[in-house]
Amino acid sequence: MVSRKGVTMTYEQKRRTILHWDHQRQQVDQKYTLLLLSQWAKDEFNLPNRPAKNTLSDLISKHRTRFLTISPQDQHIRRSRTVSCPQVEGALVLWMLQMQQRRVNLSREVIKEKGRRFLSDFGFPEDHLKFSDTWMDLFEKRNGFRAYRSHGESGAANIDDPDIQRRIAEIHEELSAYALRDRYNMDETALFYSMPPQTTIARGPIEGHKKDKTRITLAFTCNADGTDRFKPLFIGRAAKPRCFNKKTGRELGFLYFHNKKAWMTGIRI
Repeated sequence: MVSRKGVTMTYEQKRRTILHWDHQRQQVDQKYTLLLLSQWAKDEFNLPNRPAKNTLSDLISKHRTRFLTISPQDQHIRRSRTVSCPQVEGALVLWMLQMQQRRVNLSREVIKEKGRRFLSDFGFPEDHLKFSDTWMDLFEKRNGFRAYRSHGESGAANIDDPDIQRRIAEIHEELSAYALRDRYNMDETALFYSMPPQTTIARGPIEGHKKDKTRITLAFTCNADGTDRFKPLFIGRAAKPRCFNKKTGRELGFLYFHNKKAWMTGIRI
């Protein structure tokens, strides 16, 4: 005798199966059987096998209320998993919804760290729950969260523009007269340390809001063959930031300048 593997249905499929049973028994045929229901579920949901009759019987008699009242975010769940720390999970979900209401973007690492704090607040030992990537995946599925991306505000330059290509060719020609060790390039970048991440974990898209562009400007200089690398140059807003402990950048051993907006405004020779 060949054994038949069990069939796992989603919560939504179970809900529809109960509704179909009620419709058939109450309005079509009072003698509608579990065997017919099993065949209907297999055909309707394209299942590999028919659900067992005792499984359907328990579904209709014991779990009716549970599956008829499922929330939209639970429709695609197949198996319910036991939450080891329901207090922590409940507090974390509530906090995330509050952050979503305030239009605050949350990264996975921020959520994990908040979870660790809740774990401590509720008196659980540190190793009681591991906030791994797998835990995060399951947490999102259980509570209807997903990643949403915030689109940037600026576009990239068109490198294929004829004027740009012509200027690049002119620069290459000028540089050909110099050895690699004599060709230097300085590039500046900005560290927006107060800006939230571009993606967020939420139950729906978050409306756009003005980004915090508080910044530190950094400049990196190096020659073409990498034999001469300058120390990074920093430009901040304060003359002596609090973390400098009342010292200057020079006293701490690095190049630091400042102005009101932390921008690169000129070259000091």
